[in-house]
Amino acid sequence: PLLFLAHLLPTRGRVWNGWVPRAAEMWKLIETSSDWDCSWMGLFARLARHQPNMIDWTPFLSTVYERINPSFRLPLGAAAPQSPVEKRCPAHCLFLLNDKMTVSSAVFCVYSLTPRCPESFKYLKRLFALVKNFFHPSNNGRWSSHLASFMGHLTACLAARVSTERAATRAGVLTAVYSDNQTKPVPPLEDRLSDDSIREL
Repeated sequence: PLLFLAHLLPTRGRVWNGWVPRAAEMWKLIETSSDWDCSWMGLFARLARHQPNMIDWTPFLSTVYERINPSFRLPLGAAAPQSPVEKRCPAHCLFLLNDKMTVSSAVFCVYSLTPRCPESFKYLKRLFALVKNFFHPSNNGRWSSHLASFMGHLTACLAARVSTERAATRAGVLTAVYSDNQTKPVPPLEDRLSDDSIREL
């Protein structure tokens, strides 16, 4: 059912998003399953992008960021999360699986940022601090491609978000614009990223 929900739950327009708290609780039921995490991350990222800053993500940031770290395959030794049983998706359902964990993670990190929630910046900066040393040439390994993909998509998403917000501000659009198939969503003015916010990152 999760694989179908990840594709079918509505995230555009003035949708009801009361399912988010329940979804976060369900996500925590299984630890360290890459298939499980990919599906939930894809759904949360899609909602964050389609409704930027129209949901208070503060209560769920710890749940989401705890699942981003293992996706990088970092050699953290005993500190790395371990699962006693590998829980994989059934073969006949693989076509429904979102296997772009680093892309979805980057989308969520960018579109959950808001000046009204300092915690969103703190979590992202902690993530930067965790992975910083692994970008050194001497630390090359299986994690390098995951980190490169994440940072590449994160910067692309950040540039796209800032461009959309600045264009809306120049056009005098100061209130929220809801997403549909033809319209890009824009958060209200107080949730848009300022120059100071960007420099903070």
